[in-house]
Amino acid sequence: ADMIPFLQLMIFQPWVFLGRKRKRQAWGQVYNSLNKMPVDLATVRLIASDTGRVVQTKVTDYQGRYAFFTSPGIYHLQVIKNNLLFPSELLKNDKIDGQKLDIYHGELITVSENNVMITANIPLDPIGERKKPVRIFWQRAFRRAQLAISVVGLVVTVGALIIAPRWYLWILLGIHLLLFFVLHFLAAPPKIKSWGIVYDIATSEPVGRTIARLFNVKFNKLIASQITDSKGRYYFLAADNEYHITFEHPNYLPEKTATIDLRGRSAEAINVDVKLKPKIEGDSTK
Repeated sequence: ADMIPFLQLMIFQPWVFLGRKRKRQAWGQVYNSLNKMPVDLATVRLIASDTGRVVQTKVTDYQGRYAFFTSPGIYHLQVIKNNLLFPSELLKNDKIDGQKLDIYHGELITVSENNVMITANIPLDPIGERKKPVRIFWQRAFRRAQLAISVVGLVVTVGALIIAPRWYLWILLGIHLLLFFVLHFLAAPPKIKSWGIVYDIATSEPVGRTIARLFNVKFNKLIASQITDSKGRYYFLAADNEYHITFEHPNYLPEKTATIDLRGRSAEAINVDVKLKPKIEGDSTK
């Protein structure tokens, strides 16, 4: 679903990739209202309020950044991103959100001079959904299957070229490489240097297939869910807010962390180690 915004970013905003190495000032940022993480590949539209015409369109970069240079007029912004809602209901009354100023909720923007830069910070609300453990497991398996199919398709195309080097196979190989690059860019998880680990309190053995859920303390809203791997590992990325994590496993009692305070801090991995107590036979704890 993010393929079209990604291609727009590559074709019409190539400076975004250079922006990783260059320092820039005066950006607006689109971000998740619950975990304060930037939202990449969100489509931001600058709309003339009197005519409803789309004046400019930008796609946010990997840090959720965008900017518009405008001429005099009255405008409003529209933001589109899968599974995220604009404008934010959670922060509809807030003008400041932690370290972020000028929070935008869909208000009219009056510009009276030429070359004015619009750089409001725009929170988006995630569509809340409490996923069942089975669904989380199969989603992870499906992502792995997607990667395997992509690799197989690439290998088959290369093999076909070796056997019969036809011109249309070169085109097919180019399409395979482009899709593989785009899908890898969109789906590749961030590299994590440290993990949180879930242990058995009695044996200190890691507990796999534990459901970890990250909540925003202020709104008590679910942000993200993960299932621990065979080594009991999990992680969440979050910033500039307070959080807690719950853990569930059919053979263990539920567990909840103390409040994790990331106020005033940039994005970082949450990696709290947790020890679970095994359920006693006949225990009806939910």
